[in-house]
Amino acid sequence: MADTPRSVIPVLLGSHRPSPIANGPGLFLWLSSLVSSVSASIDLELADSLLASTGGVPSASFTDAVIPAVRPRSPSALARSYPSAQLAAFSRLVADAPALVILTPQYNHGYPGGLKNALDSLYHEWRAKPVLVVTYGGHGGRKAGAQLDVVCRDGLKMRVVGTVGVTLPDEYIRGEERVREGEGGRWPAFLEAYEAEVREALAELVQGEPETTPNPLP
Repeated sequence: MADTPRSVIPVLLGSHRPSPIANGPGLFLWLSSLVSSVSASIDLELADSLLASTGGVPSASFTDAVIPAVRPRSPSALARSYPSAQLAAFSRLVADAPALVILTPQYNHGYPGGLKNALDSLYHEWRAKPVLVVTYGGHGGRKAGAQLDVVCRDGLKMRVVGTVGVTLPDEYIRGEERVREGEGGRWPAFLEAYEAEVREALAELVQGEPETTPNPLP
């Protein structure tokens, strides 16, 4: 029997701090371990890894003469309209993706500027794309999540299927602890409280169903 084709959902990281000093890479692996219980045909992959040959996800400030919103809507013409191979590859990745995950920390009551630059570098590609937003921080990154909900839902017309905030214990922020997989596939105990919520959100993401609750933010 032939293997079932697998779909890849790219994950945009808000922080590019390396694994030994950051929680993001470990949280990505934790999310990846949970998606397997939701669908046997879906994999999560870091967008930067998928785009490694062209420089990763663009995070520099927007400087092009033509703003993304006025570029051609046709997918084939759209990718060709970008001035760099990096942007063209990012355009194709987002356009072809069945859905997306944004995984980001909260810094100073907001999400990192590099992530905003990446979102602003495209426009048509985001439209109607299902996205799950996962934030983390001392208070779950709630403010960053609320900001991303407005940008993704209202600004970029994405289908936000959920926003999950993971509160990190103080030792994972100010101390030396970091989110890592332990022996026997065990994850830090505090993550157990979020597993059901994340699985439900991932299931909605795989199905491509937006939330039915109205956006409470103006």
